Amino acid sequence: MAALRHLKQQVATLAKIASRLRQIGLGKIMFGSDATASYPSSIADAWANFRRVPMTEDEFSQIARNEAPYLQ
Repeated sequence: MAALRHLKQQVATLAKIASRLRQIGLGKIMFGSDATASYPSSIADAWANFRRVPMTEDEFSQIARNEAPYLQ
């Protein structure tokens, strides 16, 4: 029973994250990781974890394409 409650809390938290990202505006969100280039699997793992947030493929694609204004 505790495991089910924990799973429901995780789902609710991920849904709240998705809602807040949309509220801020996906054009303002950039994916980032503290992983170094020497550990690309860590970056891939971080992206895979981010993909657990319940958003559409288009929303993830938009975030993946975003660039910092000072790099444009």
